[in-house]
Amino acid sequence: MKSILHISILLVILALLGGGGYFAYQKYIENEKIHLLDNIEHEFYSTDEYVFSRDNMKFSEHKEYKSFLAHANYLFTWEASVPFGFKTQDVELNFDESSNTLKLTIKQLRLFPLTVKNQKKKKTSEFLYFNHGELAAKFWEGIKKHTEKLVNKEFKSKTEQRNAVKSISKNSIQVKVTEILEKLNITDVKVDVEIKSMLLYHKVRV
Repeated sequence: MKSILHISILLVILALLGGGGYFAYQKYIENEKIHLLDNIEHEFYSTDEYVFSRDNMKFSEHKEYKSFLAHANYLFTWEASVPFGFKTQDVELNFDESSNTLKLTIKQLRLFPLTVKNQKKKKTSEFLYFNHGELAAKFWEGIKKHTEKLVNKEFKSKTEQRNAVKSISKNSIQVKVTEILEKLNITDVKVDVEIKSMLLYHKVRV
């Protein structure tokens, strides 16, 4: 009878130890997950924003100026460097334990201030029109805001433009996060990036 009692007590103790071990293991895994996210977040959020670039966007526009019988026609051409990226405050980091995947959700990819360059003008026709310099100066004066509207139009109407920027952003941020993981000696974690939306100039969202 005593041996049966001893065995029962032993089984209970083992069960308690087993259960405690399981919960301790679960707690260890959870702590490791938190520790992993803390380290990655510390590295990732040390930068306020990530800015990327792509090939220059090129523009051309014909303008006709009239004053009574006089007229002048011009062809204006220029390029714009349009950087894009995101602020780290717009990114959510989560770790999916089941797939061992670090997931980055970019709430909004955004366009940063553009730079206009290679501005050129060509007079294509003219009749009795004076003060040509003023015409060109007036056009270039508002070129930045005008270009922002043209850039918005491009991104809103051309899916391939948006996809190209998203692809560059995803690849760049995957490289950056992989570098962070390597720095932390973490080699078995996959990285997945999702971009929810894109914020154009003048707070236009697509």
